[in-house]
Amino acid sequence: MGHGSSDAVLDLLAVTSSGLRYRLGAKLRPAGNPLASPPSFPPFQVQIAAPPPPRRDGSAWFTGLRVEDGTENGQVFDPGDMSWMGQAVFPLQGISPLGQPDPATLIFDQAVSLDRVTAASFTWIAVDERPADGVNNFLSLPYPRQRNPVTGGEVRDVAAAFYHEGTFPFTRTAAGFAALSLEAFASAERPSVEYIFFIP
Repeated sequence: MGHGSSDAVLDLLAVTSSGLRYRLGAKLRPAGNPLASPPSFPPFQVQIAAPPPPRRDGSAWFTGLRVEDGTENGQVFDPGDMSWMGQAVFPLQGISPLGQPDPATLIFDQAVSLDRVTAASFTWIAVDERPADGVNNFLSLPYPRQRNPVTGGEVRDVAAAFYHEGTFPFTRTAAGFAALSLEAFASAERPSVEYIFFIP
């Protein structure tokens, strides 16, 4: 069960001060849809920065984040208040993307390749939804779920044609908030969407 971005879905399974265990799927399609997939998929350039970098407009990384409370705009996210761990955190529309991290803050920086599979199953959760298990995490920017090409409705259960499960080993021990990018914090097509999580 994970958030989607970059034609991918990422489950954060467990995190320690030395690494992050994950499941990653790409080239997604609605579950049960026999859409053709390409023979290969380019590697993701995964970077993890701790702490997350400021946003491109110079504001703090947590600017524009809200904690779900049943209202449209939620409560203002306070990184010093750890009660968010039991809630969903979501980004408001129109906020600035995260900027490029200082190289000194990177705790992982590697190309990650995925294997072609028949189908790896994922549950794609909404941007304002908390993962039911694993590591609570949230997106730096809004990102829409896939839509069913037949019904037009949002898709929750997806199949990935490319898949990898493993651990991102950190280059040093870390604690506190971190941001993970599948695109080295710089998408060529749109504002890059990152995953933000907490390292205990």
